[in-house]
Amino acid sequence: MIRAIKQKGIVGKGGKIEIHSTELEEGTDVDIIILISDTEPDTTEYLLSTEANERELSEAINRTENKENLVTITAKEWHEKYSILSSYSSFNCISEKTGLTCKNKSDNGFFFSRDQWNAF
Repeated sequence: MIRAIKQKGIVGKGGKIEIHSTELEEGTDVDIIILISDTEPDTTEYLLSTEANERELSEAINRTENKENLVTITAKEWHEKYSILSSYSSFNCISEKTGLTCKNKSDNGFFFSRDQWNAF
């Protein structure tokens, strides 16, 4: 069975990261996955940061609402173009629009997206 612990932290001098948890028993074998937080500015903030950007965003919203200059593809075309199946160590991973799912031969694994993650 896979258990997961999620903690926020800050990298210290020399790349040092400390993890403290009463759920971690001394001597327990663990795998560590580090997700680095996105440091880019919020997209909406950026798009509204200048009059030119704000105008372009407004025009793009209007074009979308009026269904002008849209490119459409089928679900099959999306899957063929953007789904990626890869194998890492004992995990098989597939990257899809919804996120990244990785499973081992026993169907244990994890899922990551911008909004959530879970282990199973």
